[in-house]
Amino acid sequence: MESFFSHLKVETMYFSECKTEEELFQAIENYIWFYNNERFQKKLNQCAPVECRITRQRYMIAQGKHFILTSDYLDRY
Repeated sequence: MESFFSHLKVETMYFSECKTEEELFQAIENYIWFYNNERFQKKLNQCAPVECRITRQRYMIAQGKHFILTSDYLDRY
């Protein structure tokens, strides 16, 4: 979690020119989406967190293992 906030500050806040609180919230929301869906992470074998999670879940399904996964989560991906 500490790493996330460090990346948020360095990659977004220091270069952002937000003039209002609403613009700041939107910049943070955009970065969270980017971080989870597009930003490759070395510790996840160069995958984005969502991509890694989906890959892991598909592997578990193929192995016949059970896990809890809501339908609204699958609808988004």
